[in-house]
Amino acid sequence: MSQRPGQTQTSAAPTDDCARQAPTGDTRLDAALALVDQALDIVRGTDHRMLAGPAAVALLTRFEQVGRAIDGLGHELVNRIAEDADDRIHPGLSQRGLLSRHLRITRGEAAKRIRRAERLGSRCGLTGQVTAPQYAHLGKAHREGAVGDGHVEVIVKFLDRLPDAVSVADREEAEERLVDMARRFRPDEVAVAARRIEAHLDPDGTLDDERERARRRYLRIGPQGSDGLSSGTFCLDAPTRALLDSLLAKYARPGMCLPDRPGGLSWDDTATGTDPRQAAEEAVRDDRDAGQRNHDALAAMLAHLLASGELGRHRGLPVTTIITMSLRELEQATGHALTGGGTRIPMRQAIAMAARSRPHLLIFGDDGRPLYFGRARRLASEDQRLVLFATDRGCTYPGCDRPGQLCQVHHVDDWARGGRTDIDRLTFACDDHHGRIGPGQDQWSTTVAPPEHRYAGRTRWHPPQSGECVRGPQVNHFHHPEEYLDARPPE
Repeated sequence: MSQRPGQTQTSAAPTDDCARQAPTGDTRLDAALALVDQALDIVRGTDHRMLAGPAAVALLTRFEQVGRAIDGLGHELVNRIAEDADDRIHPGLSQRGLLSRHLRITRGEAAKRIRRAERLGSRCGLTGQVTAPQYAHLGKAHREGAVGDGHVEVIVKFLDRLPDAVSVADREEAEERLVDMARRFRPDEVAVAARRIEAHLDPDGTLDDERERARRRYLRIGPQGSDGLSSGTFCLDAPTRALLDSLLAKYARPGMCLPDRPGGLSWDDTATGTDPRQAAEEAVRDDRDAGQRNHDALAAMLAHLLASGELGRHRGLPVTTIITMSLRELEQATGHALTGGGTRIPMRQAIAMAARSRPHLLIFGDDGRPLYFGRARRLASEDQRLVLFATDRGCTYPGCDRPGQLCQVHHVDDWARGGRTDIDRLTFACDDHHGRIGPGQDQWSTTVAPPEHRYAGRTRWHPPQSGECVRGPQVNHFHHPEEYLDARPPE
């Protein structure tokens, strides 16, 4: 690939962390970064506890400005990585995977930075021509350190939400006014002004067509907390809201879908033999608020849908909840079980779920289950997929967080070159990383860790031979978090 204007060839030192401290190759930039390191050393060596109140506030304000400016300058770098198609930094990694791996941030955070950089950072085309950011005023203020993440989030959401019918001139004027406010006011104050501007640009709500509304629909569920609970946000379109209203009108009524009542999740006051007086008494005793009743109604509806058997198959298995647990945890009814989607469930709740469903028994060993097929078949069986839910739990690529339900079964030894469909030669790989495996110099390969290995039997991923970042074979510890607590550093 030809070198773009201003591009400097670099050669990173092969350290354990992919040359995190390597020079950039630009003498002036390296000198400037060295001065930054020296300045940070001075700041770190200062006893901030000796500063007077006003001085402490001034220093903290300066820290905030510097941090904002550095975040803003990073947008061009994120876009630069996307433009660099020669895979020199880490062959076989997507832009999101590269940022997640090298910056040690989550894939979700990496995706967020990419989306933000697409709007606030300039780009360099193949001919070297620089394209201005989509939101140039906001990007400039962010690079100056004048606005922070909160301001950026408010203004970007506002601009993204504007209908296509709003003219370019009106968009730019609205952006400029909000950025000017963000230089002087808090994000929540800017949000109030944004709502007023939006009402002014579309007072009757008629500029927003069906396509624009469809673009803004979403349902996002956040990561599971240490208490097992998960939170999220959503924006429903009108038909979906109407369907949900109809179902909740019945199943979220007081006395319905009581989770602590035997059979409560499927209990229906219209079922045969139900005493109307009993239903009325249950409604009176129901002390759940509306949000809790909505939650329990949704759980009942999902359980009923899964039990219907009408959802077909997904990746070779019936659509159902797959739960794995150890025999010790089952006997003691303690600890947590793990689902195929990566959700941790307290053991007592997992046992209760299993009692209401058709269980799958996982048996390890030569007891008649068809787990070894050799070359007789290429696709893994249902039993083999179930075993992988218990052993791999999710994608085995180093650092990947995709659960087993989002993975396909991969032959550790390539089937095309004589690989066998045996359970000890199969593993989970998500769609993204499975597509990066192959015999090429810029592709990954997999092997099974030998018996003497620290993680014997686990899948080891070998990085491509090309590229600057050369590392040895690695295993994924994400789905086996107990390994992070090992006294020895994980591989």
